[in-house]
Amino acid sequence: MNGISSSPSFPKLAGQYAEYIVKQLKDFQTGRRKHPIMNVMAEGLTENDLADIAAYFASNPTMQGDGTGGNQFAMDIFTRGDMTRNILPCQSCHGEAGKGKSSPAETRPVIGGQHRIYLREQLRNWRNGARNNSPNGVMNIIAKSLNDTEIDSLSNYISGL
Repeated sequence: MNGISSSPSFPKLAGQYAEYIVKQLKDFQTGRRKHPIMNVMAEGLTENDLADIAAYFASNPTMQGDGTGGNQFAMDIFTRGDMTRNILPCQSCHGEAGKGKSSPAETRPVIGGQHRIYLREQLRNWRNGARNNSPNGVMNIIAKSLNDTEIDSLSNYISGL
């Protein structure tokens, strides 16, 4: 197995930044992020386990999209945002083609090539507050400004990157 989820409901983790994976697993451990399976699975992981799991996924080739998700609205939101609605450009945090950004201060995840269904679900979770573990709540702010049709368009676009 190369670290790529074949189920569209679960994230692809291949090539994801190790620091991001560790943060998410710790958020599952503490309950800051909730998922009935992941909270239990992360519960007993040690610091070494977290580092090993993250290193494994990070060492795989970064996920790639199939290039089929393009539409003008989504491309505009991804590259330019819409400041009239408090929507920052996705690429300002997630990098060109959604390949993420990492610095000593913060790691922004790879999202380009992620499963469309997973992206859609996460954006809806950010919007309704079921997920709230982004820095300064930025994803909640952005997602609250998107309707279902826009979330679907953006998910299709990002999954194709």
